[in-house]
Parts: sequence; C-alpha cells; structure tokens
Amino acid sequence: MLAGSLLAVPSAPASARYDPRPGLGDYGAQGPIDRGLLPEYAADRVDDRAIALAQAPQLAAARTSWNVEMDFVFHVDYQLKFRSQTDYLSTDPSHLGALLKNRPQNLGIDTLGLYMTDGEAAEFTRRQERGDRIPLIRAAIGESESKVEGQEPRYGPNFGGVWQDQLDGGAIVVALVDPSRADQARLAQIAGGKEHLRVIDVEYSWNQVQGYRDTLLAALDKRGVPAGVRVNSTGQGRKLEVFSPDPKSVTSDLLGLVPGSLVSVVEGPLDVEEAPPTDTHPEAEQQPGLSIELDPGGTCTWGINGHSTVWNYLVTAGHCGDPPFEEFAGAFTDDLEIHQNDSFELTPGSQYLESRNSAGWDFKRMASPQADSNCYHAVGSCIRYVQWRAFHNSWEVGSDIVCASLGTTNTYVCGTVAEENYSSTAAGCEGSRWVRYNVDTTNGDSGSGLIGPVASPAVTIDAIHACGSGTSGFGNTAFDVMTQTILTWDFNCANSVVTGRAPTAWAACPVLDR
Repeated sequence: MLAGSLLAVPSAPASARYDPRPGLGDYGAQGPIDRGLLPEYAADRVDDRAIALAQAPQLAAARTSWNVEMDFVFHVDYQLKFRSQTDYLSTDPSHLGALLKNRPQNLGIDTLGLYMTDGEAAEFTRRQERGDRIPLIRAAIGESESKVEGQEPRYGPNFGGVWQDQLDGGAIVVALVDPSRADQARLAQIAGGKEHLRVIDVEYSWNQVQGYRDTLLAALDKRGVPAGVRVNSTGQGRKLEVFSPDPKSVTSDLLGLVPGSLVSVVEGPLDVEEAPPTDTHPEAEQQPGLSIELDPGGTCTWGINGHSTVWNYLVTAGHCGDPPFEEFAGAFTDDLEIHQNDSFELTPGSQYLESRNSAGWDFKRMASPQADSNCYHAVGSCIRYVQWRAFHNSWEVGSDIVCASLGTTNTYVCGTVAEENYSSTAAGCEGSRWVRYNVDTTNGDSGSGLIGPVASPAVTIDAIHACGSGTSGFGNTAFDVMTQTILTWDFNCANSVVTGRAPTAWAACPVLDR
C-alpha cells in the first residue's frame, strides 16, 4: 500500500550521482545493440524483446536523448516486465518511445523508478488505494484468523483468499468455499462498488491449499526431485504450480498427492542464492543498497542499517561470506572484512559479527562505523530514508509494492507481491514464511533490503533479499527472508533523514501494518 501523502523526492546533488558506465553502455545513441555491448549487469539479465525494442525506430528519439543513470536497455526491460503485470500500462512501442523521450517527473519515477504518464500514475494510485481495502474485506468475511507475526496465518474453513487482480481492472478477488455465507453487498461496498469485486467459488480453503503445498513440497524434497512449489492467486482461486528444470522428474505419483485440479507443472529454474556486483561509490556516499565484497567470501549487497545499544550494524544476507561466517554465533572478529567493492573498508579492525543461514533464517549483521544512518540508496545520496519496519503476514497480494536497490546494477526496481508465506527446500534457500515478489534479480543481489514505498521518500524496511529463481522471461520471481521480531537488535528508523547517529540515540523502529 501507499500510505499518507506522496512527497516529492528531492533531486540528488551532482556529487551524489555516480555511475562507472554511461546510460547508453558501449552501444551508444545510434546503431545496432548487441548483448555483448551491454553493461555486465544487464548482459545476462535483459530479455531479447527489450534489446529489439530499444533499437526500434519508435524509441530512436528517446535513445538519442537518454541522459539517465540507469542503462537505456535495462530500463526498457524494466518497463516491459513491470507493465506486463498489469492491464493498464501499455507496452506499445510508440507509447513507450514518447514516454521515455519525455521522462515525466511524477509518482512513477519518484516512487517506483519507472517512467509513467500522469494518467498511468493516477490509475496506479487508484489501484493502490483500492488494494488497501483488502484487510477490511478480509475482516468483513467473518472468518477467524490466527495471525502471529513471523508465523503462517490460519483462517476459518470458508476462507479461500483475498487478493487484487491487476489483469482484471484491479478488482479485488474474494475466494470462498461457500460464497452464500458472505454478505456480498457489504463486501462490494468496501471494495468501492460491485464492479470492483469478484467473488469466486473455490473447492479448497486457504488452509487446505497451504497443507497440500506442504505435503507436495515435503515429498519432492524427500525424493530428491529438483523442484519447488508456488501458490499463485488466479481467477480460478489459489493454485499450486510446481516448477522444475526437469518437469519429467515430477512424476504422476507425486502429483497424485494433491487434487489434480489444484496443481500444474512448468519448466523453470530453482531458487538459488544470489551472491557479483562491481560498482564503487565515494566514501562519503556509503549507504545501504550498494555492492559489498566479503573477504573471505563473495560479493553481495548491503541491505539496510540496524543497531543495538552498543553498535550500529550493516545488514546483508547470512549466506554472504565463506564458512564459518555463514553461521556465526555473535562475537568479535577481524577474520572477516567487508569492503564496498574492495575499495572502502566498512568493518575496520575487530568488529562484532552475527550470522544465521539455517532454519528459515538468512541474515548477517556486522558492526560498522558507516552504518550510522537511516539512508537507503536509490541512485543518489540518501534519496530515501527508512521510517518504519513492516508488520508481516499483512501482505496484500497483487497490490502491495516492494522495491530494492540492487548492488549488481546500481539501480532501484520495484514489483508486486505475488505470494505470502512462500516455502522452499532448495539448497541454500530452505525456509518458510517468506514473501515472493515480482522483481528481477541476479547474482550479487543477495542481501538487498526490500522496502515498501509507502510515503516516498519515507519507506518501510520489509525484508532482506536472499534467493532468486532466474532472470529470463517477464515478471520474474525472487524471494526474501521475512524480518523477524525475535532479533536482539533493531533497524535504524526515523521520520527524517538522519546521519551520524550513535547507536544509543536511535529510538525503537515503529511497526507499520502494510
């Protein structure tokens, strides 16, 4: 949801803009674009359709005038992938050509890092406001709900789910086992009119679908079948989708564990840890959202800042860094160093380190003198700041937006929440009660802080990105670790930009129900 007034994002000062490559890569403003001429982060990430469209005559004027830090082809790819998830954002080449030439400064670019027309931005706002009514609709259904933060919710036997369908006018879909038991007139009133409500009759409740998912996932894992299971919210209800690089390995006896009408099998890559970005920023601009290098270990993304009563911490994914630093019980060490792209040491000397990468956890925190702000990088110096922590198990599927500053690309991208309480048994990505979202990620993005642009430039910290399932196709999924409430430390939050604050000066980060 987007709560409160949407504030204009201040322009970044000239000193805050840093990009080691121009926005037109090595391919320039004219001529053919070959994948090998794209910046490294984009070469293995963008689709062929985006490369072809970026060379189309309809986009020639936009390309010639492009003076934006984000790579042109990468932004075309982002446009196609984000727009493909809706029925109101056009992907017509002429429309996109005019849009990327004019580059309007409205809610779209300020909040999502995505150029939109004023009309598109207005419709986006209307749909977000409608999606914010989902909790009221869920309450009006009258099904009891067990909601403990960090635990998977359970509902009454009639509840099949509530979500927003961005491919059907942004309507609110209410799935019920017995629709006659619900006051549909009241639900339509809450939704803003019956034209904005779709009540569907489903065979299986929310609890039953989750149970079938767990049964199938456990059987696949026990058999050693390389596959995962998603729950997709569709016009026919919540359905199970088994994805595997080898669909034939998902045999009929396994599928027979769940009702046939509930499950389908598709070919697709497994979830993998995404730990290498190579962008370097000046020392004065060190902040979450940038690439970091762990020594010993690989490269990841600096996700967010946190604190205890003693230290300020930089936070990233737990699997970042070689063993024994994936599981580290909390102690001082100088055997692990974290640099911003091997140039600026973020953890000088012996610093306190804690890391967990098991049992559904995937986070690492290490004390750092650079982690003394609530800033969040979004292609500029502290353009966004963290004001709240999101309360989990409150996702509005198909409506809520999450965004990430990705260290690999030095870009800020957003997508919709596709599934709450996602579970995975993939190696390195084991866990449950995660959230799945449509953001395209790649190697080196592990550790990115997932934020909610609820009142941009003020944001919520929602989670730490941990795993992805590949980068080909449109509307790709990535996965993150829910922020837990049993941590012995907190995030750096304030109602304005704060820098240089001592750990003892931070107040408790307020919780916002998204």
